[in-house]
Order: sequence, then structure tokens, then C-alpha cells
Amino acid sequence: PLIRKDGWYYLFLAEGGTGEGHMETVLRSHNLLGPYESCPFNPILSMKNPLSPIRRSGHGKPVQLPDGRWYMPYLCSRPVEGMTLLGRETALDPLTWTRDGWPMVNGLKGPSCLQALPFPDRAPDPGPGEDPDEPVTPPEPPTPTDTPVPTPEQPQPGPENPDPNNPPV
Repeated sequence: PLIRKDGWYYLFLAEGGTGEGHMETVLRSHNLLGPYESCPFNPILSMKNPLSPIRRSGHGKPVQLPDGRWYMPYLCSRPVEGMTLLGRETALDPLTWTRDGWPMVNGLKGPSCLQALPFPDRAPDPGPGEDPDEPVTPPEPPTPTDTPVPTPEQPQPGPENPDPNNPPV
């Protein structure tokens, strides 16, 4: 993706394939056609910790929130015993800008395993059973219908017990 900010064109690149070496790098230029210079912090997003559960991070695009904060949504995966059961997932980490105008994702610490919501006061209400402090109320019992429920004394109509009100043709 290409964005324009403060007189610069920033080109965000996914590099290293989609495996363990996947990363996000950035270049910038004052002119759309270049020349572009490479960020001194590249890669700005990569797997720094080989034991991290979040892997294969890249394909990000910076977004600015209405309150001025920046975030980077990006693709990643969480392999379990060598298998990526959920496929490519989307993650979100904060993006900050250095004084000289370079972006850094998550303080260059690599992808985070747990991140706070950008707007916690706008989080969706948890559904029943999702809030540990909220008691779960059982569903209402079904309302009775006009259809009688067969009892052992009143067998259900079938081949062995034809319905006297609906004789076979």
C-alpha cells in the first residue's frame, strides 16, 4: 500500500514470502516516482521471537483513527504443531511515527500476542455467557401447543396404528 503523510509518500511492502520469513518493510520519497529511501528500522514488522505464537506477519496497511492514533492491520498465522489450522488471520498493532517521520509497528517488538482494543468504550456487548460477571439465565421453556403429545396409552398414528380420522386410500 501507498499512503501520503506530511509531504512523504510511504510505500509499505510485504516481503519474504508468506512463510516464517514474512515481514513488512517501508520506503519513502517526497516524489511519487522516487527515488525511495529504505527505513533504517526495516523490517518494521517481523517475527522477532521464534517462540511467538503469532507468525508470518505482513501485508499491512497503516490506518489513522479519527482521534489521530495510528494502527497497522496485517495478516498473520498461528501455527499449532506445524499446522496453520485457522489459515491467514488479521491482527492489529499500534503504529507510531519517529520524530524524523519513520513508522514503527508495536515498538519494533514484533507482532503482539494480545492487544487492547483501540476504542474499549465502543466494544460490542458480550453475548450471554461471555461476560464472567454476568449470570447466565436459562432460556424460557417452550409454550404449549394445540398438538397433543402422544402418551403410552395413546400411541402415535403410523403403519401399525392407523389414524381413524384419516383412513388410508
